[in-house]
Amino acid sequence: MAGYEKTRDAFLEAQQTLGRMSHTAESKDRSMSVTVNAQGRITDVKFRGTAYRSLPPAGLAALILETVTAAQLGLQREAAAVAAPVLAATEESSRFEGDTIWDLLPGAKDPKNADFFKVLRTGFGAEDAPETAALRSTARQAAARTLDDED
Repeated sequence: MAGYEKTRDAFLEAQQTLGRMSHTAESKDRSMSVTVNAQGRITDVKFRGTAYRSLPPAGLAALILETVTAAQLGLQREAAAVAAPVLAATEESSRFEGDTIWDLLPGAKDPKNADFFKVLRTGFGAEDAPETAALRSTARQAAARTLDDED
């Protein structure tokens, strides 16, 4: 029973920590930053200086998309680090059945968050997730169009 209570307490603590998480990523050129919350939603966007004003619309869109993606991936990596010990303990003990730790996060059952939580549930190395690959492809295409427009 003591082992169960210890595992349960660790699980609940991880759930609370995951629910409070956010992550901020900075663009490669340091001209902007994006913060996302535990559900992967954008909660803050900051621009530094005026460099973004000289970007064509497609270039600015690519910069924003790339920075949002980086913030979401950063959040996923941090969440994995928090969840890993608990998931390992639950696998060893087989005491928890049903929902995963991701399903216990606020907003996990909301259909609007389905894509974000799908990436969480399918594991890390999210860089290889189809959703992430599609976002990166879109950002690359926008950047390529920007370069073409400047020529």
